[in-house]
Amino acid sequence: GSDYTTLGTTHEFARAPGAPGYAHNTTVDFGGVAVKNVRLTITSNWGLFPQYSLSEVRFTYIPVLAREPQPESGATDIDVDAVLSFRAGREAAEHNVYIDTDVQAVIDSNVPVTTVTEASHGPLLLDLGRTYYWKVNEVNDAETPTMLEGDIWNFRTQEYFVVDGFEDYNDYPGDRIYETWADGWEIPMNGALLGYPEPINYAAGDHILETTDVHGGEQSLPFFYDNSTAASSEASVNIADLPIGSDWTGNGVKSLSLWFYGDPN
Repeated sequence: GSDYTTLGTTHEFARAPGAPGYAHNTTVDFGGVAVKNVRLTITSNWGLFPQYSLSEVRFTYIPVLAREPQPESGATDIDVDAVLSFRAGREAAEHNVYIDTDVQAVIDSNVPVTTVTEASHGPLLLDLGRTYYWKVNEVNDAETPTMLEGDIWNFRTQEYFVVDGFEDYNDYPGDRIYETWADGWEIPMNGALLGYPEPINYAAGDHILETTDVHGGEQSLPFFYDNSTAASSEASVNIADLPIGSDWTGNGVKSLSLWFYGDPN
């Protein structure tokens, strides 16, 4: 059970008049005690019948616990290199941050702890498609108690990286698909051509990239190939030129997916 501390001996609450504009009157001073629960034991009232009620109870307090987490608890599609932040509790000198995919381990503080003096932690190195639980315990050795246990928050990381969604290319010099990806143009042994060939009727709404047959987003890459005279049809790119970068080994990556649509005509 809970251990309760009695605040003084008895407290007499003023009788509520039930009139508009009734202002609060009776105040009970908690004397700076750290409180999680409050219990009222009523022994008498202002009337003859053993019926008791309170018109309104308000608690004013010093917010000593960490709060307002970012990402918000329950958030999804969070970057794997996210920075955790929060609003620090008053009077906290340090913040002990616990984070793991095992919620019980976080509850029990049975995971490695990172102590920070600022109200943030990161950037992190997380795995794709995982739910993480975290909490912040506020610490001040000059106060009693010296440590205040924080709430458990959670978020889920992004499910995948996009190697290239072909959304950032357009019809203008410098941003055209074949200025990043290489095809078989003027290479006899490579039968691949990327994008719709010139001339393109831009006035009619045509574009170098496909805008109808897409998988999410608004664009896909037309890939034309002809192996009747060429040994192969190949498109290539320097992956360092793509937003994903050249290191695909981290963050729990396990597979590579390619979405394509073939037109037999």
